[in-house]
Amino acid sequence: MRRPPSRWPTPDGFAASSALRVLPGSTSQPWTLRCFFGPDAANAFDFVLGVTGWMLEGLDAEGRGRALDALRASIDRHVTERGVVYDSAAWIITARRA
Repeated sequence: MRRPPSRWPTPDGFAASSALRVLPGSTSQPWTLRCFFGPDAANAFDFVLGVTGWMLEGLDAEGRGRALDALRASIDRHVTERGVVYDSAAWIITARRA
């Protein structure tokens, strides 16, 4: 998995509407979605680690252990009767070129 370029904003960089640079004539609206990460905690853990495991590179054993424990705890908090589900949010920005 390749890392995103460092010049890109973090995933939560636009979490607040005030962080958006709104152009004249543009509109923005929030958008939310429930995201399915797997049928159970073990599958969700494997999925998330497979997608984001590169973020653990460079951590020592203790740091890696803390990160994995935090991931397991987060996943455990999102287990539902339908599997592991997280809420996701984004902004839809519409603009026209002048």
